[in-house]
This record gives sequence, structure tokens and C-alpha cells, in this order.
Amino acid sequence: ALFTGVFGILSIYEERKQWTLQRMLVSPTNGDTILLGKLLGNLVVVIAQLLVLMAALTVVASIVLGEPTLIWGHQIGLLLLVVVILSLAVSGVGVLIVGVARTPEQVQIVGPIVNMMLGVLGGAFGFPLPDPLPRLSLITWATAAFEKLAGGQSTIGINLLVLAAQGVLFFLIGAWFFRRRMRMG
Repeated sequence: ALFTGVFGILSIYEERKQWTLQRMLVSPTNGDTILLGKLLGNLVVVIAQLLVLMAALTVVASIVLGEPTLIWGHQIGLLLLVVVILSLAVSGVGVLIVGVARTPEQVQIVGPIVNMMLGVLGGAFGFPLPDPLPRLSLITWATAAFEKLAGGQSTIGINLLVLAAQGVLFFLIGAWFFRRRMRMG
């Protein structure tokens, strides 16, 4: 999902190359709204990707266990909320990287590096890092929320708050860089 979050926003460079972006920017629509539209479109794709992945993992777990199993827990509403807010955070990372990078090639280099760093910080590669480093990664907060829900707990408010804050912060910083670059030419 992290790679989708980054590369889904990448189309803004193609729009710039074909002068579609410039036409949108001279319309009454401001740059933040354009980026927000990109974010929302990307958000839908990331949500769909996560839901398909979760469904596939549920099917695999059910086959392995020999019976239908909800490995994600029974609190479907909270589970969907985590997926939506995680998708917001992931898409925010995409806006940040695209906002900072000057070319699609830079995004293709920086995006995977940032994603791998978030994965390492979040413990996705099997070895935990000492506190407080993992708390910097959205993977840490999302994984903890999924684990709590799978264990029957519903105390994921702080996880959701941190993920939402990261998503909004990444979007705002990326939008600032985007506006700055559009003013400079």
C-alpha cells in the first residue's frame, strides 16, 4: 500500500508534462484542491488494495486452519476505520514525496527509500528497533491497531489519531512544497 500511495500521486508529473496541470492551475481551482483531489483518488485505490489484501489473507488463513476464520477480529466497523485512516496516512506520504521531489525520477528513487525506512522503523522486516524510533512510522501504529482488533480489543483511538495526524501533516507539508514549486515555475 505504501508504494501505491507514492506512485498513485506520481501522475501529477504526467499532467504537468501534458500541460493539463497548468490548465487546472489557471482555473479557479487552487493547487491545494488539485492535490486534495489526487489524494482522494489515491485514497480510494489504497483502500481497495488493502481490502483485497486483507480478504486474501483471510481466505488463506481459513484454508490453513480448515474453517472460515476472521483473522482481523469481529469489529468490522473499527477495522474499516483503520483501513481508511491508514490509507489517508499512506496517501499523505505520497503527496509529501511528490511535493518534495522535482521530477518523476526523483520520486521513483526517493519513494522506495522512504517506504523501506518506514518499514524498517515499523518492524516490518522482523526486527524491532528501540523506542522511540518505531513510533515515527505509520506502520507501527497501523500494525498495533490491527493486532488489537484481531485480539478482540477496541482501544485503538490513539492509533487512529496518530495515523490521521501523520496523514494530514504529510499532506500539508507536501502541499506547501507543491505550492512553492508552482510559484517558482
